[in-house]
Amino acid sequence: MRALHLLPQRLSLLLLRKPAGLREQPAQRHPASPVRRLGRIHVPAAWHPAVPSAGRAARRGRRAYRGHGGVGVGPLGFCHLVKARLLGCGKLIAIDRLDSRLEMARRFGATLTINTSKTTEKERLELAREHTNTGPDIVIDCTGVAQSFPECLHLVRYGGTVVEAGSFVDMGPVGINPNSDICTKNVSVIGVGGETATSYVPAMNLLARNLDRLPLTEIITHRMPLERAAEAVELAQKDGTMKVLMDPRLGA
Repeated sequence: MRALHLLPQRLSLLLLRKPAGLREQPAQRHPASPVRRLGRIHVPAAWHPAVPSAGRAARRGRRAYRGHGGVGVGPLGFCHLVKARLLGCGKLIAIDRLDSRLEMARRFGATLTINTSKTTEKERLELAREHTNTGPDIVIDCTGVAQSFPECLHLVRYGGTVVEAGSFVDMGPVGINPNSDICTKNVSVIGVGGETATSYVPAMNLLARNLDRLPLTEIITHRMPLERAAEAVELAQKDGTMKVLMDPRLGA
């Protein structure tokens, strides 16, 4: 479903995919495949959102990947945060408005959590800089709303990278200052609109190597049948919910 907003020249590849939100798991054909080891615990489906942009961000910031800032730690942002930990990032900042998501982020290694409903932007910037000295090396915006993008530019350190991974729907323009927000700080901005097939193998290998270290299946808090998809969308926005997995094998 997410492919619809992409450029036409990319549709030839993406039309071969199942919609990510309704995916059960990738095919398991090769006996040596890391996906096979993951079995039917639904980790591939749950971690699909982290494949395209986390790897690109890490490659861009590999020289000094000491601080990671995740703005919005729902399923997408949470996947990025955990992948940053697996890639060796030492300072992990999770920013969200729901306490349950921040608590889960702490269990998976977040070194600083900030609730947006209890802080101002100025306070969040001060907390992030105090925690990292200079600001995060990489800030990944996974809120799904455009209004958080300017704050991400303010959060990132001089010479850092901002990844916009959550704006899959056009929610209108927001105001930024290209000079002070990007050019003066020498900030790199990466937009993510989809993924390539070659992104999956490294991501699945990374998960397979760390199944014994982290309880990766905890990202899935609810399983529901396809007939309850509308209810699942509402549930996914509530406190206490992380990833809602649609399982066609379940009855209504």
